[in-house]
Amino acid sequence: MESSDVTNQLFKAMETVVEAKISRLNTTNSRTGVVYEDPQGFQVKVQVNNQILECSLPEHLHDWISKDDVVTISDLYGNGQSLVVTGSIGSTRAESLVINDESKNRLVGGVHKIEDDTGLNDGEFAFE
Repeated sequence: MESSDVTNQLFKAMETVVEAKISRLNTTNSRTGVVYEDPQGFQVKVQVNNQILECSLPEHLHDWISKDDVVTISDLYGNGQSLVVTGSIGSTRAESLVINDESKNRLVGGVHKIEDDTGLNDGEFAFE
């Protein structure tokens, strides 16, 4: 056997070992889902495809995330053991209030869930 053949086989063996090791790595990954029901404290249920996942909800998102919001979920360890909602990217609700800053010529904020004192949205909004 020529030395170039031995070298090629050695490289192929090393490539096989590296690929096997990489395939077993657990890395953080993200998914998108819809909040299934209003959050309860630090827990929220999110529907991803046809599966309901229990996720942690960080404190800074408690007032921002609600039922029907489209959210991103991070799988911290890549094995499904620690799922965390990292933000909202919209809502499936038809009603929303969007704020346009004409001086910046762009949208600068918005609200996807609007309720009155009873928690019901009757379609009427009053601003003071």
